[in-house]
Amino acid sequence: QLLPERIAESAASDTRGLQSIYKRHKETYRQINALYAKLDEYARLKQELQSKFDGVADLTHDFRLVTLNAAIKSAQLGETGLCIGVIADFLGQVSSRISGVCSELTAQMQPVAVGLQSVILDLAAARLQLEMIMLFCHELATGGQSDRAGGRKVDDLQTVFDGTIQSAVRALHAAEAGLSGFRGRSEEFQKLTLAIQVAQINGAVESSRLRDDGSLAQTFNDVRS
Repeated sequence: QLLPERIAESAASDTRGLQSIYKRHKETYRQINALYAKLDEYARLKQELQSKFDGVADLTHDFRLVTLNAAIKSAQLGETGLCIGVIADFLGQVSSRISGVCSELTAQMQPVAVGLQSVILDLAAARLQLEMIMLFCHELATGGQSDRAGGRKVDDLQTVFDGTIQSAVRALHAAEAGLSGFRGRSEEFQKLTLAIQVAQINGAVESSRLRDDGSLAQTFNDVRS
């Protein structure tokens, strides 16, 4: 462990002041480390989401081919296939919108990811600065050098740390603002998925009523898959 849990106790008032500074910064250090861990989790989640979005984009391409097959088949059936044609057209529109939502979510994530890289750099610097402050406090307390010059050095380090952590906070707020519309997009994604499920069921029911060679039924099974 790089830093001791507490620094040496002393009856001297200036040393007690160092102990107070050290205690506060030790708690701040724990909080920054916890935040760092959450940012690591966000980076992992972002990578996973990006992979999923890419997968959905590929899937919607295949999906449009399936719905195109349904539309062609409905045209071949003439009047009896009109309902299937409407369902196929609807499925094509929804799949295109899903692809669009994926693209919008991906675009929305990019600036947030860039901003969080800045947060990570600022937090890394803040951790280093905190370590310097605490190690210096420990050195002053154990070495009996808790003089005014030492106090000024601690103040200088504190000023630098304050600027770094404020920069990280501003970047975090910017990232939060960038994610504010994310929930709405994900809710739209869920509604579109539900619409596909309903249309797939209707298509399967309608295809069962038609005198078909089974290709339409297979098409809507493909939609379900």
